[in-house]
Amino acid sequence: MSNHVSLNLTETMADIRRHRETWLACEAMSDSASAEKKRHVASQFQRSLGRMQEIGDQKLALVAEIMENIESRIRQLDQGYDNLS
Repeated sequence: MSNHVSLNLTETMADIRRHRETWLACEAMSDSASAEKKRHVASQFQRSLGRMQEIGDQKLALVAEIMENIESRIRQLDQGYDNLS
């Protein structure tokens, strides 16, 4: 899952960079076509934001799973220590 999240993050960041470049190119123009293109790019930015939020949620879930595994291992070690006493 970790590699999948990292790959999605990398792809989404590349998309955002492309959207930014397109937006800046539209800023240099002042015709109606650039206004339509900017609306389209704004929509793409919103989709990318949604994907970034999903990636953040996935990362939080991964951290929670890791913490659960650590806590479980700590309990096992504590129980093993208590059994030695």
